[in-house]
Amino acid sequence: MRMVLFVGLGLVLGAVGGAVIGFLIGMLLVEIFSISCFEGACGFFAVSIGLLGFFIGAIGGLTVGILLGRRRASTA
Repeated sequence: MRMVLFVGLGLVLGAVGGAVIGFLIGMLLVEIFSISCFEGACGFFAVSIGLLGFFIGAIGGLTVGILLGRRRASTA
């Protein structure tokens, strides 16, 4: 049961954290590269970087959740 909790929590927190960090990095890159906001191009760029961060964070959180769940299960 703890394994499911660790995996679920890792997945959700990793995905949310990755999306927030990705979106902030996307907004920063818009300013650095001076991407035009004509027809929402700067917004599309920032959101696409945010989605990339979402998927990377979800995979990372899932991996950490599995590793912690296995470690906790073997000591219990």
